Amino acid sequence: MATSRSPILLTGAAGFVGQALMGVLREECAERRVVCVDRIPQPLGSVQCDAWHVLDLGDAKVAREVIADERPAAVFHVAGLARGTDWDALYHANVVTTLTLLGAIQELSLDCVIVIPGSAAEYGPVDSDRLPVAETTPLRPISPYGVSKAWQTLAALSFVAQGLDVRIGRLFNIIGPGLPQSFALGAFAHQLREVRDRRRGPVLKTGYLGSDRDFLDVRDVARALVAIADSGSAGEVYNVCSGVGLSMQQCLDILIEVSGLHVSVESESANDSAAILSSVGSNAKLTELIGWSPHIALRQSIADLWTEC
Repeated sequence: MATSRSPILLTGAAGFVGQALMGVLREECAERRVVCVDRIPQPLGSVQCDAWHVLDLGDAKVAREVIADERPAAVFHVAGLARGTDWDALYHANVVTTLTLLGAIQELSLDCVIVIPGSAAEYGPVDSDRLPVAETTPLRPISPYGVSKAWQTLAALSFVAQGLDVRIGRLFNIIGPGLPQSFALGAFAHQLREVRDRRRGPVLKTGYLGSDRDFLDVRDVARALVAIADSGSAGEVYNVCSGVGLSMQQCLDILIEVSGLHVSVESESANDSAAILSSVGSNAKLTELIGWSPHIALRQSIADLWTEC
C-alpha cells in the first residue's frame, strides 16, 4: 500500500472478514485513516474506524460521492454475500457492487491498490491428482455462489487492462472467533452452546462430515489481504489458505474436545453428489512471492471460536 496518509477504504466492514481486517489495519497501519462502508450501522463493540458510511454499493451515485470525498489510496472490497442460491442477490452483492466501486475509482482517476477476496468455490471440483489447487487451475464453479465469485474475479481483473491496480486474494475455508452460524463449524458451535446451556439434548445433527477442507484463521486471512496490498502485483490472484486439508469430522472432533462436552453426533451418511469432496489449496505463491505465512494453528482457531460462543 502507499505509505502516504491517504485513507484506506474498507467495504463490508461489519462482516466476519471485515472486522478481522479492521483489527489488522489498526495494528499495522495505525497512522492511516480507515473509512468503513457497510449496508448496516457500525455494530456495538466492533473495532472502531475513523468514519462509517451506511450505503448500498450498488447505488452508483452514492458510492461515487463517498469515494470522491475520501479519495482512498487503498481499497479492501470485502462486501458481498458468502452464501446463498439466489442468483439475483448474489449477482448484485458480489458483481454489481464491484463494478460500481471500480467504475467510480476509474472515473475519478484514483491511484490506489484494490484488493478483492475471491473464493475457492470458483475452482469447483478438482481431481485428487491436481491437489493442492494452484492459481492456474481452470475455474469450474458448480454453485451459484461460486459462479458469482468467478464473475466478480473476471470482472475485477478486466479493469487492470484499463489501468487499475486490482489484486485478488482467493480465500478457502475461514474459521476463528466470530464465525457465523451460516458456516458449518459456526453452526456446530451454536448447537454445542445450546447443549451447554441445556436448551437441547446432547446430540449434534450435521451434514456429511467426510469432505476435506482447507481451514485458515480469519486473522491470518486478514493479514494475508494486507500483505497482498503491500507486496502483491496488479492483475495477480493469490490463494489464501493453509495448504493442509482436514475432514469436517476431524474439525468437529476438535471442537467437541475443546468444549469439554459429552455429545453424540448424528451425521448424514451420504454426500451430496453435487458437493465438492476435497478443497485444499496451495499457498506457495503467497508465501514465496509475498512472504506471508499463517501463524494461528487450527486447534487454536477452533478454541477461540468456542471461547467466544
